[in-house]
Amino acid sequence: MSIQSFQITVIGGGINGTGIARESISRGFSTLLLEKNDFAHATSGNSSKLIHGGIRYLENAEFKLVQESLKERKILLNTAPHLVTPLRLNIPVYGTDKRPPWMVWSGCKMYDLFAGSDNMESSRKLSDDETHRISILNQDDLKGIVQYSDGQTRDARLTVETALSAQEYGADVRNYHELIKVESKENSYLLTILDKTKDETYQVSTKYLINAAGPWVPAIDKTITKKAKRPGLKYVRGIHFVVPKIQEDETGFLILPSDGRVVFVLPWIQNYTLIGTTESNFEGDDFDVIPSSNEEEQYLLETFNQFFPSKKISMDDVVYKYSGVRSLVDYGEDNMSAISREYVIEEENLGEDSGYLAVFGGKITTYRSLSNKMIDKVSKRLDPEFNKHHNTEIEPLFGGYDINHPQQDEVKQKLKDLNLDPSFIDRWQMYYGSRWIEIANLAIADPKNQKTIAIDGYLRAELVYNVTVEKARDLEDVILRRTKLIYELNQDQKNIIENEIKNILA
Repeated sequence: MSIQSFQITVIGGGINGTGIARESISRGFSTLLLEKNDFAHATSGNSSKLIHGGIRYLENAEFKLVQESLKERKILLNTAPHLVTPLRLNIPVYGTDKRPPWMVWSGCKMYDLFAGSDNMESSRKLSDDETHRISILNQDDLKGIVQYSDGQTRDARLTVETALSAQEYGADVRNYHELIKVESKENSYLLTILDKTKDETYQVSTKYLINAAGPWVPAIDKTITKKAKRPGLKYVRGIHFVVPKIQEDETGFLILPSDGRVVFVLPWIQNYTLIGTTESNFEGDDFDVIPSSNEEEQYLLETFNQFFPSKKISMDDVVYKYSGVRSLVDYGEDNMSAISREYVIEEENLGEDSGYLAVFGGKITTYRSLSNKMIDKVSKRLDPEFNKHHNTEIEPLFGGYDINHPQQDEVKQKLKDLNLDPSFIDRWQMYYGSRWIEIANLAIADPKNQKTIAIDGYLRAELVYNVTVEKARDLEDVILRRTKLIYELNQDQKNIIENEIKNILA
């Protein structure tokens, strides 16, 4: 049996791994992406859902990181407009805060300057009247509010669509395929891989191996390289709450507790508010399941209730909670909020014919520029196998093209003729962008796909798309990472969807 060969193999289906695979195939290199579970099942699906420059990093003088992040924010607003959207945030400033309103405003204006012209609304200080009209905020000793702009994303969908973009360009993209063993050969690596969907192992050969496995990078790294000195990683746990929407206004809040941390309170998926994050040292080595702690949960509750006393919440109000671990490059900083979000790319035996690279650290916003730099290192040594080039700085992501499809009027009429609610289209466009028409066509083509599954608003056509096109394999893949139905479903409804997934896969 012949062994399939690739020029570049990427380990890890988070945002960095999918981005590197997309960048690799866009340059014309034969590319394999391996993810042992689902795309974005770990860090990349458990973020604060922000595409941001990192306004707080200005205090740490991380100007290069802020500038790079703001450039990437602009790119993502253009290439994934259905997944990355502008967001206005309020920063309330109180008399006891160490930063007076003028200082916060100055920082926001510096942020605007770094952002340049990106069609986002500039920061401004709200008038006293505007400040006091935001009545859900604690008004005691409130000295002012500074408002600025950033971006918000559905992080797991961004990761999935980056993987699908890589596949559309020609990459071989495999979730639920786990790297088991790496053997270094002359001018190549031999990889043994477990296909978890079939419980079968197989082998492939690759010229260049890129380790982008997030918190698992060091464990994989040790099996491949004997290099003694590597960047240290600090694992930082963050927890988030999803609660029912606290206000109709679609602005968010960046609040500054007295302990120096930062907590975001953000509008989320139409009917919800997202609260987070905490930052604490994580000492475990099981990154598949990250438990929260009572201490962190109480901290988030108390912080929210302090700043929003008229909207007090308890754990009974939490619709969904999640925890994730960020692997950050450790420069010996004890303050979690002050740890840099910069990334480091390490390389070994990087020659004309083969080599190994690993990425340590990073953040969602800079995944494309990280990917660009990673493939730059390889492309200097490796010629493309075929002529195919996509510029990831301007090329839309998988669903990022114009949602106004040439056949949309005809498709909409067909849906009406089938007595399907046109509001389905609004939902599909929000989640799938320009690919909405593919789901509509699945509904039109097969009467079975026209029925709702478990909950109003979710057609079987969408589930078929999640499974057959987007590579979802189990319940959590669908209701947590392809959609956010997890907030709405009871156990019986989950069972219905789970059974239907099995039917589709069969």
